[in-house]
Amino acid sequence: LTHELRASDALFGNSTFADLIHQVQLELTGAQISLTAPLSLEATLRAGQLRVRDFFRLYQYENFLYKMELSGRELLGHLEYSYGLWFFGPGEAEGHLLRFRQDAEGRVQIDRSQERAMLRHPFYNFDSAAGIMYEVNLDKPIGSRVNILSLENGEAFDLDKTYTVAINSYRGSGGGGHLTRGAGIPHNELASRIVSSTNRDFRSELIRLFSEKPVLTPETRDNWRLLPPERVKELSVQDFKLLFP
Repeated sequence: LTHELRASDALFGNSTFADLIHQVQLELTGAQISLTAPLSLEATLRAGQLRVRDFFRLYQYENFLYKMELSGRELLGHLEYSYGLWFFGPGEAEGHLLRFRQDAEGRVQIDRSQERAMLRHPFYNFDSAAGIMYEVNLDKPIGSRVNILSLENGEAFDLDKTYTVAINSYRGSGGGGHLTRGAGIPHNELASRIVSSTNRDFRSELIRLFSEKPVLTPETRDNWRLLPPERVKELSVQDFKLLFP
């Protein structure tokens, strides 16, 4: 590995850590779009030789990888739902981006065993996307904050078109509610949307794929951003300190 990867970066915007997972999911499935969450808060991969144990830190869960079919409208609903779990809406909490737990007075709750702020929702439900260019405006109400500009290849994004999407089996089976409550797909319809699945869990596929690469240089796709940039930059620093004191 040519440079360090930190999972914590994925909580505050487009990150090389999450984009590595996106890259692999797209390569393995041949899908047009990828969806993934950070899947870790603490993991750091140091530059240098990768070992099998590193992949257990990179990807902790025994998920398989699905290739599913979703409409553009369903994909938008999925992302609106994700960013609604992830970031506060306008007027909900002054001075914060991440949706922390709050007490009755609106103060951020602290886990005293670790002396760190507590997220209201699990970080493994904070899905971002690759394969599309989009913006998330945190000044807009929850449910209408995501603006999909185009596919990454420059093609127009169509809400009524069907796209192939790489997604892990937890999410693809309804985990987190992104596809059911967010995209509005009935739970009993999810299985019919699956085009293919890997034969082995995703971590095993990661190990197999990277064992064939003598050098791995992860790159950030820079395909999505949070708005407005000045406020996001300032509040990200404060929230990072609360979550990683």
